[in-house]
Amino acid sequence: MVHNTCPKDCYDTCSIITEVDGGKIIGIQGNRAHPVTQGFLCSRTNNFGEHVYGEDRVLYPLLRKDGRLERVSWDEALDVLEEKIVGYGGENILRYTSSGHMGWVAMNFPERFFGRIGGATTEETVCNSAGKQAIRLIYGHQQALRPEELASAKMIILWGANLAWTGVHSYTFVQEAVAKGTKVVVIDPVEMATARSVLRAGGQYLKIKPGTDGFLAYGLANYLISEGLYARDFVEENVYGFSEFAAEVRDYDLKGVAQITGITQADIAELAKEMAEGYPLYVVVGWALQRQRYGGDLVRGIVSLPALLGMPRGFYYSNSVYGLNLDYAKGSHLGKERRYVNQTRLASELKEFKMVFVDNANPVASLPNSFGIIEQLKRDDLFVVVHDLFLNDTTDYADLVLPATSFYEAYDLHTSYYHQYISINQKAIEPLGEACSNSEMYRRLAKKMGYTEPELYEDDLTVIRKLVEGNSRVEISFEELLERGFVALTETKRDEYPTPSGKIELASQSAVKQGLRAVAKMELPEVPEGMLRLITPAHKDVLRSQNQQRELHRKAEIYIHPDDAKDFSDGQWVTVSSSVGNGRFKLVFSLDTQVGTIFAYSSFWAKLSPSGQVNQLTIDEVEEYAGGSIMNSTFVWLE
Repeated sequence: MVHNTCPKDCYDTCSIITEVDGGKIIGIQGNRAHPVTQGFLCSRTNNFGEHVYGEDRVLYPLLRKDGRLERVSWDEALDVLEEKIVGYGGENILRYTSSGHMGWVAMNFPERFFGRIGGATTEETVCNSAGKQAIRLIYGHQQALRPEELASAKMIILWGANLAWTGVHSYTFVQEAVAKGTKVVVIDPVEMATARSVLRAGGQYLKIKPGTDGFLAYGLANYLISEGLYARDFVEENVYGFSEFAAEVRDYDLKGVAQITGITQADIAELAKEMAEGYPLYVVVGWALQRQRYGGDLVRGIVSLPALLGMPRGFYYSNSVYGLNLDYAKGSHLGKERRYVNQTRLASELKEFKMVFVDNANPVASLPNSFGIIEQLKRDDLFVVVHDLFLNDTTDYADLVLPATSFYEAYDLHTSYYHQYISINQKAIEPLGEACSNSEMYRRLAKKMGYTEPELYEDDLTVIRKLVEGNSRVEISFEELLERGFVALTETKRDEYPTPSGKIELASQSAVKQGLRAVAKMELPEVPEGMLRLITPAHKDVLRSQNQQRELHRKAEIYIHPDDAKDFSDGQWVTVSSSVGNGRFKLVFSLDTQVGTIFAYSSFWAKLSPSGQVNQLTIDEVEEYAGGSIMNSTFVWLE
């Protein structure tokens, strides 16, 4: 029985007990001792053992010769890599990585090699960067509530958060709270599974116009302040810049906010009153909210509300404060002067490079403007290396494909951006075929290059031990962690704010220094005439581009309100176009969406849905907060 941890880009980061017999996985189950996993796994993790032994796994290096990928030895693959790296020079080489494997070793150890050669790397801007920066401006860091606390809340607001699909274990705490009489409100432009579940349980769903969430937040703030419903004593003691904030929100009256958001004045006023009476109140902020123009300001508005109501950190966005030594994990001291490129703008950034390594990622499927990315990957003067378990949309354009291990085949250390447990991933089985972990691949490559720095050769368990033993938030030994599988990180102090004033800054001094507004100002998204806004939520059966090699979902479908489809029929195939691309999609009439807004599930493999994939449409522009993606500000037309 082996302790494993799901490495997927998911809130829950499940603790797994894997049964191994004769060197083969024969059973997988959730760890019943884990307070969040609670003994069950979602379908995306439960069936991963099948993928490990699937016939479609890449088990040997593949080199493109005469237009075809052909099996070669690791020696030949390393010879090719050495020749290219020496020939191009590190400054012309990019590591594109993302969150396909969230292990601390898998994600960070390769940075040691790229630091040594002076190669560029990508900044994670697609997921949640704008929102994280927005929250740090107010609170200093984004650490907030633990998911277990949802069960004891008097009121919960799920703001753009579809936890019933994207955080199934966390949603159990919401359901537990509902059973105790907690009021749950869902705010979302599309009626997703969570909204339907909450409505069935007697909660409330507010269908807001996309991009107007900040106006609702400021309308609520204005009502709380003007009606004297805010926590005056808490604000006076703990909040900096309240008067400036109050002056800004004064213009957001009920009538105007109702017209902009599509939510009635009565519902806004009632929500504000319930929030004032709902201590403890928790607001769960979904990541899709900040993936739009003005997304950073929008998040600042939402997370200001708990502070007005006397909750030191009454929100959840991303609990990615771990106490682990990231500089050590990445070997930052090895690095020459390096370039960091915006992940969202990969299509344009690739123009500057001669070689790209892709690991933990499938950018053709998961990034906006996929046609632009493909155009660059097809360049004759760009050498493309992909390290993966399967032949996906990106390997179609690779010059060299290297076989990756599954998480069952290597040690790693895991944290969650939702709960506050650190867990081990033990090596359950030996690598299949000639598969190689991220860290081992770069150890081999460093040896091939003749590098001598010892940090390039540290084994995985040594790295994990040093990360654990150097972390003040871990109170057990490395050996105990190996035996137990997981441990809770010690609490951070929620009433301490690493801001210039040492308080919650509703008027942020750091924002001014960074060229942003002291108090966020809400702006209406511009809607081009005759076009529809495209939203791209995640599907319950996949994690972005993962879990698709088993043909779980191949439909190129786009969901539209019937009032927007008067020239079309339900089930008709249409061409959907944006400023960056187009595709053929099957129209599905749905009252879950609203007039002016269509949605399609994101990141399906184009090779499994050859008529169209939604990231062929999404734009790769960025906003002022951390260069965050604004893909949910894509507008399209139908023909």
